[in-house]
Amino acid sequence: MPVSENLKRKRKQARLTQIQLAEKSGVSQQAISFIESGRNTPSEGTLRLLATALNCTVSELLDEYHPESGTMLTEYERQLILLARRLNAQGMEKLLDYARDLTENDRYTKGAPPTKMAE
Repeated sequence: MPVSENLKRKRKQARLTQIQLAEKSGVSQQAISFIESGRNTPSEGTLRLLATALNCTVSELLDEYHPESGTMLTEYERQLILLARRLNAQGMEKLLDYARDLTENDRYTKGAPPTKMAE
């Protein structure tokens, strides 16, 4: 889920209006509106202010935290998500097919013995 949707969901869960969140966080109501509508991407500093005001983590706003498992996305997972979001439906199907093929090969699955790359 994009940061725009996560921010709006977290704000509504906290039962705050955009104005109340602005007062609590020090981020302008207009900036919050632009972030929630997807017109602006917040800086890391803005994310920290909003997360603090919402009693959550920046990772939760970025949808990197999975409460059910208590784990964070790895850098590889973040990169895959960012790349996948740039693909159309046909590209997503190809990506899924490729990922399925990789997971069927023991060489590429977790627990497989490491192999040296040919130089």
